[in-house]
Amino acid sequence: MIASPQTAKSQIEVNSEQYFKPFAGKRIGRIRIQQLDVFGPSLQDTTIVLDNWLAKVGNGIHVKTRDGVLRKNLLFKTGDIVDPRTMAENEKLIRDLPYIKDVSIILIPDQLNSQIVDVLIVTKDNFSWGFLMNINGTKSARFDLFNQNMFGLGHEFSIGTVYHSHEYPTIGFRVFYGVNNIGGKFINGAFRIEDTYQKNAVSAMLGKRFLTTKTKNAGGLSFDRVFRYDYLSDDKILRLDTTVSFLNLDAWYGHAFVRKAEKQAAGHFIVAGRFFSQKFFERPTVSQQSNQLFHNHRIALASIAYSKRFLQKNNLVYGYGITEDIPYGDYLELTSGYDFGEFYNRTYLHLYYSKGMILPNYSYLRFGLGAGSFLHHNRLEQGTILGEGNFFSRLYNVNGHQFRQFINIRYIMGLNHFDREYLTLNNEWGIRGFKTQMVRGTQKLTLNMEAVTFLRSQFYGFRFAQYFFSDFGFIGDDSKFILDQDFYTGVGLGFRIRNESLVINTFEFRLAWFPITPPDMRPWTFRALGQPKSEFNDFLGRRPEILPYH
Repeated sequence: MIASPQTAKSQIEVNSEQYFKPFAGKRIGRIRIQQLDVFGPSLQDTTIVLDNWLAKVGNGIHVKTRDGVLRKNLLFKTGDIVDPRTMAENEKLIRDLPYIKDVSIILIPDQLNSQIVDVLIVTKDNFSWGFLMNINGTKSARFDLFNQNMFGLGHEFSIGTVYHSHEYPTIGFRVFYGVNNIGGKFINGAFRIEDTYQKNAVSAMLGKRFLTTKTKNAGGLSFDRVFRYDYLSDDKILRLDTTVSFLNLDAWYGHAFVRKAEKQAAGHFIVAGRFFSQKFFERPTVSQQSNQLFHNHRIALASIAYSKRFLQKNNLVYGYGITEDIPYGDYLELTSGYDFGEFYNRTYLHLYYSKGMILPNYSYLRFGLGAGSFLHHNRLEQGTILGEGNFFSRLYNVNGHQFRQFINIRYIMGLNHFDREYLTLNNEWGIRGFKTQMVRGTQKLTLNMEAVTFLRSQFYGFRFAQYFFSDFGFIGDDSKFILDQDFYTGVGLGFRIRNESLVINTFEFRLAWFPITPPDMRPWTFRALGQPKSEFNDFLGRRPEILPYH
């Protein structure tokens, strides 16, 4: 027997296309799928078998993803010519599915025809069942049970209950159902209903994102009927002093002018349009000059963008040992629009640029710059100036453990924003663990630093990381230079636990100290919480948006 040599497939610190380049131009033959057990084997060693009862029970309960579901997520078929970029992006696409832990596409030269390669796709599922629980003494509690791969079909389902002893309804519920890649067209659909003391709403969506550099068309439709809520949307930091009721309708479409394969490295242009409508049914009293945030309005947006995106493989960045696809490249976007308001109309314009780079020592650096505003009677309204940067170092080895440094910086300034529209430093908006209603402003500068040590010890597939952090924030109005404004900081340490075979969030213990605190805050906090895994900023096309102000 003669075995043909096969190119070694490195998993980290390489361009994601590197493995596939020697096979470029060859024709794809047979396509096979090999699915590993959830607990035990890995993509690096598929022969591992765990004998403990927990692994056996878990593997017995879990329903593996059906082959047909995986094949629907392939960007190639038998007879196609191997394109390294398509192969690399297909790995990322499958790996990004909520029910997949990892995937490797392996090309095997045909023994009889050197111009044909067979494809072996090795996948490893996440254990699809999970739960979330949050208990705040006897005052409030939350519990959610979910499955992100119902019957191996790739469908997501969750049901949960929310309790609060001093609110109405005391016991509430929420239900979610989602379907990924409907009909193999990469269109996702979802339906959500909830009735808790926090929110009473029903929503539905249907949409397709720009998934790869070869995705030509994307778009979506969404419906969001909110009967009772204390916020204007889930991403707003402004908590209202009264509940509101409203209906949001949203539709968008985008088209990418994809270049031929040999010119893809030069990037491509994308045009997109969007129409958004918000109508209030319950709200505070409004007029042309008051409570502008509660005006009914319809906004039409159009954008033209330039996108150039590549991928690099790495690990131990935001994950705990799995392969991670790090996007880098360029994204330039010009967005314009018109707001048909309840009392007056206005135009909108913004320019945004983002660039990501893999540095020579495999560190990563990304920055983004943007400026935009509405214009009404030659006066800027709700204007935003934004600058941001993200960095993580290469992976160091410290006494047998692996270590990375993370640094994030962000500056944002608002111009003529409305009353009760402001910036804060609370939690993810600036300083982790920081929570106050007394620190607000119209401009802020935040710096977040974190040193993470990934411990080499494991326990039943759970991996551990310890970290030290320091967060700094300047916040105030636009009358003075930002470094002359109010200053706050938080420092502390934490411990994270994660099993990449499970769909539950990273569990985190965190102790923080705040040397300077407002009157409604304590200087020390300790929290145990579920922490969702961070995601990388991408450089593909997207739905036209207003520049974020938070």
